Amino acid sequence: MARPDFYLKAGDTDSVMAATLKDANYDPVDIQGATVEFVLRALATGPALIDRAAAVKQVADGGDGSKGKVEFSWQAGETDVPGMFLGEWRVTFGDQSVQTYPNVGYILVLISEALA
Repeated sequence: MARPDFYLKAGDTDSVMAATLKDANYDPVDIQGATVEFVLRALATGPALIDRAAAVKQVADGGDGSKGKVEFSWQAGETDVPGMFLGEWRVTFGDQSVQTYPNVGYILVLISEALA
């Protein structure tokens, strides 16, 4: 089994998922003025469990080193079910074109069962 990219325990909401979105050449993407959503679904297929806005952390043109930075904060109930999940970032640019990151594969998220 592949190693997860992000780990948390069932019920946890304090861990923030952060990433720098990169294009096919591994260069950070200019997401100034874009909207970003995080999408998560169970590894065993099925409908998306999460499909909502993420935070764009890029400042202006990203010249300060922030180019392509995004964050997703979990809300109550979103991490209640343990299991392995596939995630991705969906970016809608100002011209309404859409690009999904990562370009190949997914973000593998493991929610482990909590003991209490």
